[in-house]
Amino acid sequence: MTSARHVPRVTAAVLLAGLLASGCATEEPGTPTPSSPTSNGESGTSAAGADVPPVANPLDASAYLDRPCDLVPQNVMDGLSYTEPGNALTAEENSTAALSGPGCGWNVRGRGQSVVVGIQTGNQQDGIGGLQGIYDAYQDGQFEYYEPTTVGDYPAAFSDISDKRDRGSCAMYVGIADDLTYSVYAGPYTDDPDEACPVAEQVAGAVIDTLKGGA
Repeated sequence: MTSARHVPRVTAAVLLAGLLASGCATEEPGTPTPSSPTSNGESGTSAAGADVPPVANPLDASAYLDRPCDLVPQNVMDGLSYTEPGNALTAEENSTAALSGPGCGWNVRGRGQSVVVGIQTGNQQDGIGGLQGIYDAYQDGQFEYYEPTTVGDYPAAFSDISDKRDRGSCAMYVGIADDLTYSVYAGPYTDDPDEACPVAEQVAGAVIDTLKGGA
């Protein structure tokens, strides 16, 4: 029997990819189901919370919720062979984005691969946001892997509901506040699977640079 406790929605960019990257071969994963409550009955709290570092210098993403494609400069995407403008999904125009948060996707025409960025405002509004929420979902068995890293001195993790990195698909989350993450998905890079995660990291770094620069 499931409880009313929520766990973070799968709002990694891969969830939005099926909508943003039309014509792409990217798969849209399933959504985690609610898990059992913690022993103290608190929502979104993990006994291993100390394993997720706090965000020392939070960044404000509010200016980009209506224009998520501006999070990544086009010259960065050009350098990764994504020469066409990104396709945005915002809460005003799409029910998925309204539930999980806005996003933007870029495609390489004829190559069936994409890069997608998503901002997890849905988890933030539910009180289960931030990298801690992603770690809790991993602890609850909702994600297959969780590998901590950093992006521009901000805490981050490679994480997804299934591990397809050996097939050229890579997803990561970056904490820009203790209650807010953004995600980056890259793939599938079937010809060179090892390329996916470096691409995701480069795009994630560009988002940090944009947010540090302000609106």
